[in-house]
Amino acid sequence: MNLTQIALLLFVFIACSVNEELEMQDEILWHNYGVLHIYARSDSSLYYMADGRK
Repeated sequence: MNLTQIALLLFVFIACSVNEELEMQDEILWHNYGVLHIYARSDSSLYYMADGRK
């Protein structure tokens, strides 16, 4: 493998890892039938969002 291929491979790995970190956000979604879905990065975020007294 030459230096250009290694640099390109390293760039791809870094870009993929950064995208995964940005992808996860705290959010509350409701299904069409009113079912609540809570997505949180941590337990404390989950409890804060589920409490409803923000």
